Amino acid sequence: MPITPVLISNLNANFVANTLVGVNAPVLATAIGTAIGSWANTPSNISLVGATAGVAGSGAVSGKLTLPPNPTFYESAFVSTGLVGLSKTPLCISLSNAVSVAFSSAGYVGTSSGVGVGTDITKVVFANGTSLVSILNSTFASHSIVGVNSSVLANAISIGVVAHLSTCFGNGAVVGSPSIVPSIGTSNSNVVI
Repeated sequence: MPITPVLISNLNANFVANTLVGVNAPVLATAIGTAIGSWANTPSNISLVGATAGVAGSGAVSGKLTLPPNPTFYESAFVSTGLVGLSKTPLCISLSNAVSVAFSSAGYVGTSSGVGVGTDITKVVFANGTSLVSILNSTFASHSIVGVNSSVLANAISIGVVAHLSTCFGNGAVVGSPSIVPSIGTSNSNVVI
């Protein structure tokens, strides 16, 4: 399922629920959702590594991701970049909830080495924060979010998202060449949105 519409609608709903209701709130939600969705759609930006178990061989891995909400990642990122205003906590809660829902609606695919048929448990091991900052800055500019702190906000959001994704995990299956020999192996996967 594409995460951009999920992100935008969840950000808008969370903004309202957390009293972020200014006239520019929908514009900010659209810019953030579009940027994170575009970034996540590039396979090299998020990498997952997993452990597989089943029978020996090689195969294709697919599964579903889970990302529990955790606003402390965003709170820490905002404080570390100097964003400590009254809207910080509501924005951090909104980001955490929306990113959690969006990535928990996504799946992952990849390859398994050592296991041809079986199960896969995977985890995000890399998220490219530099790329996300660049996309956020570009998307902010295209949505006329150009204030003195727009680049600081982009950096804070990127730091929060990358830290948050470090807790993302997935469960899936390996389908490929079967054998009768029990085996364990590894998988390398990417997010599918």
